[in-house]
Amino acid sequence: MDISLITSFFAHPPLDWVIFGVLVLIIGIDALRSGTARAATLSIALPVTLFFSNTLSHAILVGPFIDKFSNPLIEAAIFGGIFIVVFFLTYRIMYSLGGNAAPPFASIMASFAATIVMYVMWLQVPALQSVWHFGPQIQSIFGALYAFWWMLVAYLALAFIRS
Repeated sequence: MDISLITSFFAHPPLDWVIFGVLVLIIGIDALRSGTARAATLSIALPVTLFFSNTLSHAILVGPFIDKFSNPLIEAAIFGGIFIVVFFLTYRIMYSLGGNAAPPFASIMASFAATIVMYVMWLQVPALQSVWHFGPQIQSIFGALYAFWWMLVAYLALAFIRS
């Protein structure tokens, strides 16, 4: 086993993994403070936003207007706007399920699950790839080949902590 590879990883971690750790920490602190409802909402709102953003170009009133924007940053901004609306509506539904402070184990599980869903969804949306392009290591781990399994594990974890 090459110990120098492991020590170099911890001495100079890739930025993608630092971002992963920071997101887990932020979501975990929020879950400890106010419950897992926001983590669960984030995990549900991202796939729903992907569905809405994919069908938006076919909508009767806004479809032709949206098709005029082919700039990836504008598409990412539209995705972000849809996400904010979907997150707010989903949170209104989910809040009654988890508004209290969560135990540490549930907070950790919720933060990892929500971060995994966020990474998988980010890799599925080309417009978001133009904002931040993850390295090949993250793409191979959370990419299309394993996306189904990561999403399944994340939702199982969220279901486990909710019961």
